[in-house]
Amino acid sequence: SLEAKNLGYEVRIVSHDKDLYQLIQDQIYLFDPIKKIKISQKECYDKYGVWPKNFIDYQSLLGDSADNV
Repeated sequence: SLEAKNLGYEVRIVSHDKDLYQLIQDQIYLFDPIKKIKISQKECYDKYGVWPKNFIDYQSLLGDSADNV
């Protein structure tokens, strides 16, 4: 995804898995095929109160029952 971004492309990652929020950045976003919504940095912050670059730390502190953490 970074290579495509560096070539100037907008990158869309199609997944419902919130673990992939950590990949979101400028020109890289998630598309949730279940909810049919685009998830950018702002949507991540609005929903979880953290920016995508901090999402790993957020998940580590909070835990995730889906991942048995």
